[in-house]
Order: sequence, then structure tokens, then C-alpha cells
Amino acid sequence: MARNPQIHKARVEGYNQGFAVGYQQGKYSACKYFDKKFQGLEDLPGIGEKTLQKITKHFEFGPEYFKEFG
Repeated sequence: MARNPQIHKARVEGYNQGFAVGYQQGKYSACKYFDKKFQGLEDLPGIGEKTLQKITKHFEFGPEYFKEFG
């Protein structure tokens, strides 16, 4: 801890801002990753309309999922 409380406060605020930016970037990267993996999934043999509906249903997290971790 810095001896100067203002320096300590600025350091903590900077850390928290960096953490928030990292969290947002991680969430964005994860969404892009899953989007890339699921792109063209319907073209694979053995994956039809029903299977795609099951996969979509399984990954329907909704906003409450992200509130839990954010």
C-alpha cells in the first residue's frame, strides 16, 4: 500500500478499470469463439434441424447468466 492515500485510491481505481475491460474483452472473445465454432454446423452430416434446436436450446443462457458472473 502506498503511503499516500490518493495514490492508493488511483491505483485501485486503475486496477478495477483494467479488470472490467479485461472481463468485457474476455466475454467478447468467448462469444466470437463460439460463433466461429457453430458457423456451418448445420452442414455437417448427422446434424439436422432437431439437433440444431437442441444445441440452441442448451446454449440459451439469457441475460441472467451474464449477471451472475458480472
